[in-house]
Amino acid sequence: MTVQNNYWEKRIANNIWELYNKSEIRNRELLKAYQKVSDDITKNLYKLSEKINNGEILTRSEMYRNNRLRILQKKYSIILKDLATGIEKKVSNDLIKGMEANAKNIADQLGYEFTVPNKGIFEQTLKEPWKGSNFSKRLWKNTGKLNQELNNILVTGLAQGKTVTQMAIQLNNVMNKGFNNAHRLIRTETMHYLNQSSLQTYKEAGVKKVQFWAAEDERTCEICGVMHGKEYDIDKAPILPLHPLCRCCYLPVIEGINDDGRMYKKALKNEPEISKDIKKIAKKEGFEIAGFKYRLKTKESYLRKVKNKKQGYIVNDIIRYTYISEPEKLVTKTLKTLEVYKDEGYNIIVIKNSWVDDFNPYNGINTVLESSSGQTFELQFHTKESFDLKNGKLHELYEKARVLNFESKEYIELEEKMFQLSSRLKTPKNIKDVK
Repeated sequence: MTVQNNYWEKRIANNIWELYNKSEIRNRELLKAYQKVSDDITKNLYKLSEKINNGEILTRSEMYRNNRLRILQKKYSIILKDLATGIEKKVSNDLIKGMEANAKNIADQLGYEFTVPNKGIFEQTLKEPWKGSNFSKRLWKNTGKLNQELNNILVTGLAQGKTVTQMAIQLNNVMNKGFNNAHRLIRTETMHYLNQSSLQTYKEAGVKKVQFWAAEDERTCEICGVMHGKEYDIDKAPILPLHPLCRCCYLPVIEGINDDGRMYKKALKNEPEISKDIKKIAKKEGFEIAGFKYRLKTKESYLRKVKNKKQGYIVNDIIRYTYISEPEKLVTKTLKTLEVYKDEGYNIIVIKNSWVDDFNPYNGINTVLESSSGQTFELQFHTKESFDLKNGKLHELYEKARVLNFESKEYIELEEKMFQLSSRLKTPKNIKDVK
């Protein structure tokens, strides 16, 4: 999995799957609704039986007299209609909320200014057919089939002389089958409309390509596994899901050169809360904060860095901080502080210890953290000497060297000077423990 894949799976795919899994709460309510309807259907049958002859067998002549069979069938039809109406209203409302939540999250992650769309836009999305139909039509088609099966049980049961109990068991079994069909339908439709809201939001944010992304346990699926990781132009992406209960989704393929500063805007929004914790934890753990007023990369610098990098490059240091400690305590304090950040709800994404890299003249501990809002930022740990060197003579030499051919004599001489300067630094105690 590439860095970009991991980045977007964590921030977009996981959120889609979480919204999908929340439907299980709704499905427990759905099961209760079907169980209640099943009870009502069998109760009506037993009640009619008691009224006619208080026996176990209902004859066709008894049921056809006074249109009893038709009246019972009509009751069943009304019960199922009420069930389907309730399901359609509740599920449609939940689907709209899910689409809105997914769109907002994607917009936030892309740094796109999200405005809650008119509810009618999502309602129209629900009406749009996919693979020949839409949620409402499929639900009512299934309800019609369910109603027909119930009627067939009554007619066939009367013709074969089955007992009321035998017919009641059959009716209950058919209702259980109806629940399973509804359950499968709702979960499949949920994934479809979440994916539709993803594509709509990607388009609004200027995304041109998307990547097919299968849930981990579906990557061995004969249908989905072969498509996992494939990229498509956004207007040519296959309609999802590919099969019932499929949880595949689309991740954005981000071309840094097209970025107009949206991720930068997101960083500006999240910076104050992060800076608050930076100051609090520095004070608690005894660190000096260096260069705090330079904690934000300029927008111009950010866009230049994105443009010069390859497709999918993620800039983690729009926000950056530096903690300073004496060499004897740097390692102990660094390791403890990273644990404090974890306890505060931050994720540690990267730990890079350049002190142990013999091929790098730079010396420092660079980490990338992620806040609860999904904002990544860089936190460096330095001694005062390593920090001063990095921002002084070493930086000056680096700026000269980076524009040269690395095989040129001048580049080699500059690099040698950088290594000489770094070798004079005092190595922090137990520095190899940071990894």
